[in-house]
Amino acid sequence: MRPLSSRLLPLLMLLSGTVPLISSEPPAESPPATATVANQAEANAADLYRKAGNDLRPLSPEENSVVTNALRNSATESAAFPESAVSSLLAAYSSPLKLVAEAASLPRCDWGHDYSKGLSISYAHTQPLITFTRLLCVQLRLQVKRGSFTEALVTARQIVNIRRHVASEQPLAIEVLIQSSLNHLLRRAFANDLQAWPQSSLPALEQLFAPPSTASFVKAIQTETAIARTHFEQTILPSLLKAPGSDPGKAKSIITAYQADSRKIEALLQLPAAEALRQAEALRESFKRNEAQSPLTPLGLDSIVGLVGIDIKNNIYNALFQTAIDVRLHGTKAIANSRDPFGGKPFTYQEDDHDFTLTSAFIDKEKALSLTIR
Repeated sequence: MRPLSSRLLPLLMLLSGTVPLISSEPPAESPPATATVANQAEANAADLYRKAGNDLRPLSPEENSVVTNALRNSATESAAFPESAVSSLLAAYSSPLKLVAEAASLPRCDWGHDYSKGLSISYAHTQPLITFTRLLCVQLRLQVKRGSFTEALVTARQIVNIRRHVASEQPLAIEVLIQSSLNHLLRRAFANDLQAWPQSSLPALEQLFAPPSTASFVKAIQTETAIARTHFEQTILPSLLKAPGSDPGKAKSIITAYQADSRKIEALLQLPAAEALRQAEALRESFKRNEAQSPLTPLGLDSIVGLVGIDIKNNIYNALFQTAIDVRLHGTKAIANSRDPFGGKPFTYQEDDHDFTLTSAFIDKEKALSLTIR
C-alpha cells in the first residue's frame, strides 16, 4: 500500500510535469549543533537529530540481528535475551544516542519543510529516527532486564518525544504513518515485559500511552489538500494560463473535485471504526463512478482504504495496551470497563499461566487483533 501522500503525486505530474513526491536527495545540511544547548526554548531539536543522523553508521546485518532478537519475547524471563551483545551494541552507538536524548528533551522541533513547491519534500531525516527508536527500544528492554525501571521510563519518554517530533505542526500523512510505526515499536517493547514492571511505575506508563499518541490523519489530509491547492493556484495555474492551447479551467475543476473528495475522506476518518470501514468501500465505489469528473481521486483509493484500517488498528492497539495496564493495576475487573474502539464492547480476556491476551473484535487478515502481555 502506498502512503496517502502518493495521492497527490498524479496531480503534480499531471499539472507540472514529473515531480517526485518524496525526494531521494539528502536534506540540506543542518546548522552546526552542539551537545550542550543553552536555551532550550529557542533550540531546535531537528538540528540535533540531523547531527546525530550524520554520526549514525548503518547497522550491520549482525547488529540488526541483535536488535531483532532483543525485541523478541521477554527480556526478563527468556534466557535467550542477548544481554552482552546488546550492551556492546549500545556502547557502539553511544555518541549519536546521546545527541538524540538531548534532542528529545527539547520542546521545539522544526524540520523546515518548504511547501512552496507543493509536496516534493525530502523525508531522508526520518530513517535515522526509526533506527534510533529501535536502538532505544533495545535499551529499554535491557534496562527492564536489569530492573532499572526508573531509567527505562526515561528511555520510554525519549521515544515518545521522538515520535511527537516526527510530525510537523501541520502534519503530512507519511509523518503520521511513521509515528504509528514508532508507536508500534514502543508498545511491543513494553508488552513483552509489562508483567515485570512494579505497580508503582504503572501510572507513569499509563500516562505515556494516553491518547492522542500520533497526529491526526484528518489533519494530515487537510494539510496536504491545502498545500496542493496553494501550489496549484500560485505556481502551476499561472504557467498553464501562459501555455498555448492549455485548458486551465479543466485543471482547476479537477482540483476542486479533488478537494471535495478529500473532505469526504476527512468525514470518513471521524466516524466510529466499524462504520468507517463499511463506508470506505461505499466511498470507493462512488469515486469510481465519478472518475470522469474527478480523475485524480481513484488513483489513490488503495491508500484511502488502507489509511482507514491503519487508523483503526492504531487506536485499537493503544486501547489494548491501556487496558493491559488497567489489568495490572486493578485486576481482571478492569476488563468490564474496557472499550474496544471497533464495536464499543469490552475486549475479551484469556489467561495462560503468567501471560494474558486481550483481543479485539477487529479482524485483520482473517485474524482478530490481539495483544499478549508477558
